Amino acid sequence: MVAKLDRYSIVHEPAGATYRGLLAFCKLVGDTVLLVVRDPDDIAQPNQVVLRTLEPFFLSAADENRWPGTKLDGHNTARVFRYRFTDQCREVLCTSANRLYEWRAWTHPENLCILRKETPLLTTIAHERTGFLDLSSDEYSRLQREVDGLTLFLGDFMPDSRELYRLFGRYLSDLSLERGATVDSALAAYVENPHVSAEQLNEAVASIVAAVSDLKDDAILRVVIERFGGGQALLREGTPTSVLLRIADQIESLISCWNDSN
Repeated sequence: MVAKLDRYSIVHEPAGATYRGLLAFCKLVGDTVLLVVRDPDDIAQPNQVVLRTLEPFFLSAADENRWPGTKLDGHNTARVFRYRFTDQCREVLCTSANRLYEWRAWTHPENLCILRKETPLLTTIAHERTGFLDLSSDEYSRLQREVDGLTLFLGDFMPDSRELYRLFGRYLSDLSLERGATVDSALAAYVENPHVSAEQLNEAVASIVAAVSDLKDDAILRVVIERFGGGQALLREGTPTSVLLRIADQIESLISCWNDSN
């Protein structure tokens, strides 16, 4: 009888020893590695290097419109590569990247996934900094014992970035929050947008305060702050709850300046 599998969301990006430990655990269970190249006719040089290094483990490559965690719209496809997940293959994955979400366009093939008999074990959507593990209860217990620094959340925590945007009102959905962007710069860009009304700004403040009240778990709040673009620098200044409430204060201050200038 096949053991029941539960989905666990990866709360913090595994890096360094945690990343390597996660792959070592997956090697005990998984048998196939899956990687994606969006434009096989224009493969960036760093991608070519990684793909050549993985050639000894090559199983197949096909143009597909879906793979674990992703479904492309319309008739769009990408090249999906499959590799035997041997110990040597795991070593290549560990030396080619130091973080789980480093597997993204231009520097690497995208969206590292590991399968067990074609069933997802590890799923990643690297550009959304999202990852999942589908585990039995015994596997979950072993993973928690053997891999330090891995924080998991039972269920589909924020299955894509839009869920985070929904929590904080419409204003985030119109912003491009690149990695490393600050909360202040993002909010300033929003306030300076001539198409944004005072009502929308007030809604953003109310949405943040309500979301902080709903999200009680510090681990989840930390991910919210990281996806805001603030990262650890903000967290060093206070608890996750206090940081998010201070973000709401910043928006209120920007609203006040916006109203004064109009």
